[in-house]
Amino acid sequence: MTRKREGVRPFGGFAKIMIAIINGVYSENAQVPVNDRGFTLGDGLFETIPLYSGKQFLLDRHLARLRDSARIISLPIPFADSDIANAITNLAERGGISQGVARLTVTRGMGPRGYGIAGCDSPTWCSYA
Repeated sequence: MTRKREGVRPFGGFAKIMIAIINGVYSENAQVPVNDRGFTLGDGLFETIPLYSGKQFLLDRHLARLRDSARIISLPIPFADSDIANAITNLAERGGISQGVARLTVTRGMGPRGYGIAGCDSPTWCSYA
């Protein structure tokens, strides 16, 4: 039995995300620039956080792993853990999601061309559920 999930609509064979947060701003038409290093080089990290009864499962462990990984690749994390917890709760509530997942992605953001990280001073983060 397939269950229709609130907050997601079919769009050309893919799910269209109805509400996302990019750099702390809620949007129904969220977009990341094509020259974001996460898009062009895969320069970033992500966590997929299960939601049970609308609550994040082991969020502290997911965020600890994200921060440890970010340290290894010298990627600054531009948010407090409490901000992410509140954001994911808000996304789940707005989307009517009690069982599902939230995705948290952090990229190095936009920067000069090439593989070096000098000049990449504004990480991008986004989350959706």
